[in-house]
Amino acid sequence: MAPKRNGHSILKWKRWVAENRHHLVNSGVPEEIYKNEMRWLRFLEGGVDCEKQWGPEMLLVDEARVLHALLMVNSGEFNVGALLRALEARFEQKLEVSKF
Repeated sequence: MAPKRNGHSILKWKRWVAENRHHLVNSGVPEEIYKNEMRWLRFLEGGVDCEKQWGPEMLLVDEARVLHALLMVNSGEFNVGALLRALEARFEQKLEVSKF
C-alpha cells in the first residue's frame, strides 16, 4: 500500500515544479516524468524512466547541462546520485568524441 501524502507535501511538490518549470522544460526531460513526484523521484534515483524507457542519453548536450545544473542546485532536496552519474558519463562521452 502506498503511503498517504498530506496536502502540505503535495503543495510543496507543485510549488517546486512551478518554480523550476523553466529549467525543467529547457532540460529536455519529458513533462510526464517531472509532473508526477514519485515518477520524478524514481527517475532521479535510477537514472532512467522505466515507464517511457527514457534516459539522459537522449538529451542534447545543452539540455543535459541544464538538467545537471538543476540537480546540483537541488541535490540536498533529492537523491540525485544515479542521474548525476549518468549525466556526467554523458559529458565524458561528448568530450571523448570531440577530442578526435
